[in-house]
Amino acid sequence: MMERIKDADEGHPHASPKSRCLPAGTPGSMLPPASLPLQIIESSDQITVLFEEFNQFRIIRMNEKHADEPEPGYFGNSVGHWEGDTLVVDTIGLNDQTTIGNDMPHTDALHVVERIRRNGDELEIQSTFEDPKTFTSAWSSKGKLKKVPGIRLAEYFCENDRNTPDEKGRSGVQLTSTGK
Repeated sequence: MMERIKDADEGHPHASPKSRCLPAGTPGSMLPPASLPLQIIESSDQITVLFEEFNQFRIIRMNEKHADEPEPGYFGNSVGHWEGDTLVVDTIGLNDQTTIGNDMPHTDALHVVERIRRNGDELEIQSTFEDPKTFTSAWSSKGKLKKVPGIRLAEYFCENDRNTPDEKGRSGVQLTSTGK
């Protein structure tokens, strides 16, 4: 983590996984700024989230227990249940290839609990993060996603081969200071 901070201070921020055409995963795909549309489909035994970005999907299995030893993945092993009008999603089994936000790394020990509640045309999302290998204690963040009428998912193609990260994961774009 200290290397990432030092690199960023020197004008070489680490690249988001999205710069390599990889999914933001959990929690990144659900946190603002989620700039591309998503669609949520609910059935009795699962909630499916379709993401326009990278044509990805996330499965939240309802009223189930986690798999005993989930295979690490970008979206992890998510189970959910309703507490009144709030969807509580508990996710483990995440790989270490994503970041929280655009640049906060984590390990495969990351545990995310999301509390998602609809308020009019917005989804309010409170996420709590625990990763004993990275953080000294659990911490939370809040965000909102707004419903935009008339928006439909479209095909998405990631063709970024111009700004690929270097061997250390640093962005292919160097930031410079104007000195003002």
